[in-house]
Amino acid sequence: MPAYSLKPLPFLVLLLTVHSVLAKTIVIGNGSGTIKQNSMDGLQEGDVLAITPGTYTGAEFSHLRNISIINHGGLVVFTETVSISSLYNTTISGTGTKKIFYGFRFDSLRSRAFATSGNFYGLRIYNCEFINVSDIILDVSDNDARYTGDTATIKLYKTTLANLHLVKCGLLLEGFYGTPDKLTDIIDSIAIFYIKIDTTIANGQAIAAGAIYRMDIHDWKVNNFALNPSLSGDIGLIHTNGNGSVYNIYRHGGRGYIWREWNTGLNGVSESYIYNVIDLATNAYGFIDTRIDQSYFTGGDRIPFTTGGNMHVINNTIGNKSDNRYVAPVVIMGFQGPYKTEVRNNLAFNIKGSIMINNSGTDYNPNDSSTNIEFSADQILSVLSDTVMCLIKQKPSSIVDHGTPIPFLKTDIGGVKRPKGEGFDIGARECM
Repeated sequence: MPAYSLKPLPFLVLLLTVHSVLAKTIVIGNGSGTIKQNSMDGLQEGDVLAITPGTYTGAEFSHLRNISIINHGGLVVFTETVSISSLYNTTISGTGTKKIFYGFRFDSLRSRAFATSGNFYGLRIYNCEFINVSDIILDVSDNDARYTGDTATIKLYKTTLANLHLVKCGLLLEGFYGTPDKLTDIIDSIAIFYIKIDTTIANGQAIAAGAIYRMDIHDWKVNNFALNPSLSGDIGLIHTNGNGSVYNIYRHGGRGYIWREWNTGLNGVSESYIYNVIDLATNAYGFIDTRIDQSYFTGGDRIPFTTGGNMHVINNTIGNKSDNRYVAPVVIMGFQGPYKTEVRNNLAFNIKGSIMINNSGTDYNPNDSSTNIEFSADQILSVLSDTVMCLIKQKPSSIVDHGTPIPFLKTDIGGVKRPKGEGFDIGARECM
């Protein structure tokens, strides 16, 4: 059989070249007041809107297609809400100068940072800093968009939030908080990574959404989260119905679960994973609460529909949980039915009670748990060199090389290869 090579057609190359030449950067704003760009008038796909540095009371961007919005060589500060509506493949990125990592700053807002209306495809928000924002950073709960099976009816589809810094703010993301069977304000295929949260005015939540599917949440650093001891609520840092992966997160201080998840699949059975997470010195309830609620299923298998899903809790480290409201790191609740909850290679120390509570009765299969281990406060330094970074001492050790092999898990929270020795280590870190 002859070898084939792909060669672009000459007219296609010409079209792409012309489009590239015609794309332009348009400087907008005068350093104060508000900014508005509510149509493609005067724009073409591929153009860049570059905002003049300064302090603005707000902005409006709507009905844009394949447009990038950046800061123009300096810091852009917003002191009131930026309203966005019906954006397609639009990037909002504070990367307009190499001198500043967070080129967009939202400072001292008494309302939402981003208010939304309409549906979004390919929204990307990068390199932004939020300081003293008393409400939600990105609120996508306001238009009751009903999913019909057509991706155009998804509220937030193929979205990325990355390189964001929050100080004394409310939630990072709020979606529809009704039940998934309503098929309303769906968030599907979202990546949220390289997030730094220093303190918060929320009660422990950063993400709250009643229908968020195929999410990829990783590489967060959360310190002194939810410092107010009077805050309440049986919540999670990530509080969702749906499915996805949560991994490579370090949290020290605060309240609530890392993830409180009602496992729901959209148009099929889902798989959810939490792994390589270190969760220390928090109070209230636990590390993960995983459950399934049959009332959230729409029934049938004709798109769109919702059903249940499987959960995998793998290689996490949870420690110093002495609050009297703390229940257990892993809480398995209610009906499990035909779905699987796998709990393996988790390390816990100085916790209240046991590492896992099963409130699902006989639905949970104990064979889906293995090599989870817990230590008291006075025992843990025999296997860890410290209880803050959770670095593992060299073997011989009861956690080094004693874990269950997990083929998909290639590295630990710090990027160290798994397994590094003869077998998997237990916990979020592999022995260096």
